[in-house]
Amino acid sequence: MGQKFETHSGLQQGGQGQDEIDLTHLVNIIRRSFLRICVLTTLVAIIAAMFISDLPPIYKASTVLQLQIQQAKPIAIQGVLQNDINNKDYFQTQIEILRSDLITEKVISKLTLSQHPFYTQHKPRNKFAEILHNLKNRLSPTTTSVPIIDPQDFIGQIKSAVHISLIKNTPLLTISYEHYSADLAALIANTYADVYIQHNRNFRVQQTVTASLWLKDGVQVLKDNLNLAESNLTDFLQQENLIHDSGIDNFTTTELQNLTTKLNTIRSELISAQTLYRQINQAQDLDLLTSTSIKALSNQVVIVELRNDYTRAKNNIAQLSKRYGPLHDKMIHANAQLSVAEDNAQKALQQLALGFKKSLTLLEQNESAVIAALEAKKADHRTLIKQKARYTELNRELTSSNQLYNMFLMRLKETSLTNDLNLSTVTITDIAKTPRSPFKPKRVLILVLVILLTLMLLVAHALITALFFVNQDNLKNLSVPLLGSLPNLKMIDKKFHLKSPQQLFLTNSMIFEATQSLRTSLQLSARTKKQQIIMLTSSTIAEGKSTSAIYLAMALAQSHKTIILEADMRKPSVRKKMGIPNTQKGLVDILTTSGNLNSYIWHDPHSKLAVLCAGELTDSPSNLLSSTRFASCLAILRAQYDYIIIDSPPSLLVSDAFIIGQHSDFNILVTRSNKSKIGDLSNTIELLAKHGVSTDGIILNQESLKNDKRYQYQYQYKKETALAS
Repeated sequence: MGQKFETHSGLQQGGQGQDEIDLTHLVNIIRRSFLRICVLTTLVAIIAAMFISDLPPIYKASTVLQLQIQQAKPIAIQGVLQNDINNKDYFQTQIEILRSDLITEKVISKLTLSQHPFYTQHKPRNKFAEILHNLKNRLSPTTTSVPIIDPQDFIGQIKSAVHISLIKNTPLLTISYEHYSADLAALIANTYADVYIQHNRNFRVQQTVTASLWLKDGVQVLKDNLNLAESNLTDFLQQENLIHDSGIDNFTTTELQNLTTKLNTIRSELISAQTLYRQINQAQDLDLLTSTSIKALSNQVVIVELRNDYTRAKNNIAQLSKRYGPLHDKMIHANAQLSVAEDNAQKALQQLALGFKKSLTLLEQNESAVIAALEAKKADHRTLIKQKARYTELNRELTSSNQLYNMFLMRLKETSLTNDLNLSTVTITDIAKTPRSPFKPKRVLILVLVILLTLMLLVAHALITALFFVNQDNLKNLSVPLLGSLPNLKMIDKKFHLKSPQQLFLTNSMIFEATQSLRTSLQLSARTKKQQIIMLTSSTIAEGKSTSAIYLAMALAQSHKTIILEADMRKPSVRKKMGIPNTQKGLVDILTTSGNLNSYIWHDPHSKLAVLCAGELTDSPSNLLSSTRFASCLAILRAQYDYIIIDSPPSLLVSDAFIIGQHSDFNILVTRSNKSKIGDLSNTIELLAKHGVSTDGIILNQESLKNDKRYQYQYQYKKETALAS
C-alpha cells in the first residue's frame, strides 16, 4: 500500500513530525452522538433518581472521648498499675477494645437491643422491595413469622454500624454509630462510650486490687528477707568478735609497712656484712700492708695500730740494715719484732673474721624472723580483708532489704488509701445528640455521579466507536477512495426484511438515489481504469457485501446490460434475497457439468438484471474458481454484458477473493458503518495487495441517515412533500 493506515483518526501528523490531537474531529464525533448521549443519560438519570429517592435515610451520631495521656498514679511502681500510655500502640489498643465483642455484648445487654422493636419486627421495605415481596407472596404465599436473632450475627450486625477513629494529632477518639433511627443512633453511640468508660474503670479497680494483694505478699516476703539479713550480720559479728565495721577498720597496714621496712634494713646490713666477711677472708691470704689497704679493714682501730707497728718494724729493719748485717743482734731483734707484728695482725684478722661471721649469722637469723613475722601479718591481713568483704556483703544485703521493705510498705499503705477510688483514663468530651438530618444516602451527589459516569461511558463509547470502527472520518486516512454509502435499511423501512431488494430499489426513493449515486461514482472511476468485471468482497461476514452487490448491479442494469455472478459458493445469499427459485441452476453446475451457459442465467423482469446463482453447494469452491472453465465463463460473459458484478466471499476468511481478483478489472471492498473494525479493513487491503489484487474503492454499508447529508436531504424533501400534499 502507498501509506500505512493510522488507527486513531483523531491523531494527525503535524508539520514537525509530531502527533497532534485533532480536537475539532473529536468534538464533531461527540456532536454527532449528542442526541443519543442526552437521551440515554436522561433515561439513566430518571431511573437512578427513582431508585435513589426510595433509599431509606441513615442517621449518624458521634460521641467524642478524651484519652488521658498522663493518668493518675496512686502507686508509683511501674508495671503494677501504670500502662504505657505514651506507647504508640496505646490508642490502637483502645480502638480494638471498643470494637471487641465484649463491649458490644455489654451495649446490647444494657439497652436490651435484642428485644428492641426495630430488630424484632420486620423492617419497612422500600417501594421496589415491597413490589418484589408482593409478587413473591402471590406466586408462593408464606406466613409472616417473627425473625429469629442469632446472637453472634446480631453482635456482628451492631459492630458493622460502629465506626471508631482518632482525631489526628490529638488524644480525642470519636465513636460514631449509623442507624435508620436517629434516636437509636445517638443512644447506642452514648451507650458505647458509657460502657467503655465503665469497663476501663472496672479494669483499673481490678488492677488496684491485684496490686494490693501482690504488695501484701511482697511485703511479707521482704520482711522475712530483712529479718534473715539482720540475723546473718549479727551472727557474723559475734563469730568474728566484732562489734561493728569500725573494729575491722582498726586493722590497718601500718604493721605490714613497718615489718617491710625493717626487713629491708636487715637485708641491707646483711649484704654489707657478707661483703666485709668475704673481704676479711681474702685479707688473711695477703700481707699486712695489702690487707690493711682494704676499705673494710682500714676503719678498724686494731688493724690500724697493728699496721702502724708493722710499718715501724719494717722501717726499723730498713734503717738497721744500712749499718748492720743480718746476723747482728739488732737486726735479729728487729726481725723478731716484725714477725711478732705480723703474727699479731694475723690473729687480729682471724678475730675480726670470727666476729663478722657471728654478726652475719645474727643478721640472717633476724632476717628469717622478720620474714616469718611479715608472712604471719600478711595472713592476718588477708583474713581481715575477707572479714571486711563478708561484712560489707551482709551489710549491703541488710540495707537493700530494708529499703525494699520500707518502699513496699509505703506503697501498700498508699494503695489501701486509694483502694476505693475509681480511676479512669477516659472522659466524655461531646455527647452524641439526635441528628436532625440523615448522614446518607447523599442523593444529589449520587445522582450527579451517576449522570457524570453515564456521560463519561457514553462519550467514551462514541469516541471508541468513531476511532476504532469504520466511519466516513477514518476512511479518509486510507489510500482507497470511498465510492459511496448505502443507508441503513431498517431506518428507512422497518419492514424491509419482508420485501425483496427489487421492491425496495424500485419503490424507495432514498435507496434508489443512494444506488444511483454509487453507480455514478463507479462510472466516474472508469476514466482511469476499465470496469467491466467488478468484484465485491468484504473483510468478514455480516457486512452487507451481497446486498451491496445486488443494489449496485440493479443500478447499473438501468442503463447497461448487467449480470451479477454469485461466486460466494460457501454461503450464498443472492438467490434467497432476490426470490429466485431453488431449482434454478447456477455457477457450480456450469463449472462441473457441460451445457449452455445462458441456460443457467436467471433474468429479473423488474430490474432488468441477469443473475447467475451459485447453484448447488460444493466442497471445493477454490478449485472451481481456479479452473479454466471459470475463466472461459468470464470470457463468454465479457462478450455478452457491459458489467459483470461478482459477489465474492470475505477476504479475511477464505482465499476465493484472491483467485477472482486475478480476473476482475475493478475491486470494491464493502464494510459496515460503525460495526466493522477499521483495523480489519486495513488488514484486508494489505492482504489483497499482497496477493496482487488492488482495492479500487470502498462502499460504506448501513450508514446512518444523520451521518450523510444526502439522506438528510432526501428525508427532509420527502417529509415536506408529504406535508404539502
